[in-house]
Amino acid sequence: MSNPQLVTNHAILCVDLATDRLFSEVIQEAENRPFYWVRPLILQIGLDADQMQLNQSVYEPDSWDYTVYDVRQSADLILPRSLFRPALDTEVLPLMTQLHSPKHTMIGDRLAKEQMHQFVQHLWRTFPHAFVNPR
Repeated sequence: MSNPQLVTNHAILCVDLATDRLFSEVIQEAENRPFYWVRPLILQIGLDADQMQLNQSVYEPDSWDYTVYDVRQSADLILPRSLFRPALDTEVLPLMTQLHSPKHTMIGDRLAKEQMHQFVQHLWRTFPHAFVNPR
């Protein structure tokens, strides 16, 4: 994962984790510490390796098998900057439109929060060094 330079408030960043992605809005960069305070927006679960590598899911969203959760009502997070990369408009905009499309079945708030909790736990287990000694 990269460390984006000169990230402004309200920028959209992404955390890639195995077959999942979390898109978040930057609320604030922590002063003198390598963390972002972010507001989760979209949790994308169940991408396959090709989708993660090629970002093809954004070009043909109906042809891929993944789940999109609206996590805007979940708690804000403070996460190490090293976990984030800038999100591309071509990734975020199709997902945002999916959340508002009549075809998208609204997944309950409780289920979205559970998925978010599992994602954060998985993130912690996968990158413990990023939380203990962030750079």
